Amino acid sequence: MQIFVNTNYDFVKWRFAAVAFSLIWILVGAGLFLKNGINWGIDFAGGASIVLKFRDAVPMDRLRADLKDATIQQYGKASDRAVLIRLPQQGKESDLAGQVVAKLNHDLNPDSATGKLDLNFQGRDRLTDLLVMSDPDRRGTGPDAHAYYAKVAEAVINKRSELGLFTNMQQVTSVPGVTTGIARVIQEKTFPGAFNVLNQETVGPQVGRELQQKAIWAVILSTLAMGIYLWLRFRSPMFGVAAVVCIIHDVLVSL
Repeated sequence: MQIFVNTNYDFVKWRFAAVAFSLIWILVGAGLFLKNGINWGIDFAGGASIVLKFRDAVPMDRLRADLKDATIQQYGKASDRAVLIRLPQQGKESDLAGQVVAKLNHDLNPDSATGKLDLNFQGRDRLTDLLVMSDPDRRGTGPDAHAYYAKVAEAVINKRSELGLFTNMQQVTSVPGVTTGIARVIQEKTFPGAFNVLNQETVGPQVGRELQQKAIWAVILSTLAMGIYLWLRFRSPMFGVAAVVCIIHDVLVSL
């Protein structure tokens, strides 16, 4: 089946209209660019990015009250009860994400003040230490006992990773390897916290500036290298210049 009968289309005659359209589009993009600036990501601007998954409904009002400078948005589906939190850089090198998570853990998990271990927040080592100190299975305090309880703790944390977070204690005590004694300790001395940290990342201002500079130089050098290659390959500088101009044009249009 023949789709195009006449393939002799005169595209060249529309070149001035195409150039005018591109210039108008570029000017509109440039105006918006000057108005809004560059929306640098965390890697380039610095700051913190945190993904939290909540046991119950996301306390959006509480999060916005605690993190006034943050951008908070739904992460994944609404049924996932997860949010992405982005915070701007603070002007100094620090573990901003860790500080924010610690603050939220303090505010949203009042049971932490009772000394109980938050199974949705703490890791394998803390749970291992708790089990070793309690020693519900009478394993003693030697290396073998530590290895035994560490294996159980690892199974519990792996189950949390599989589920996203624990929503009830039954999910914890049903993990293979959790004996009756260990289950009793878990019931008495731990609790499933309000949220689990799926991911957290902090990029300091110095690192962000360095990444910006490296990215800019990478773009400039790679563009020049491409232009030089096309120049040498086709034995005319016009091919290299044309390729670079096309790239610049496409970038400006996409703004």
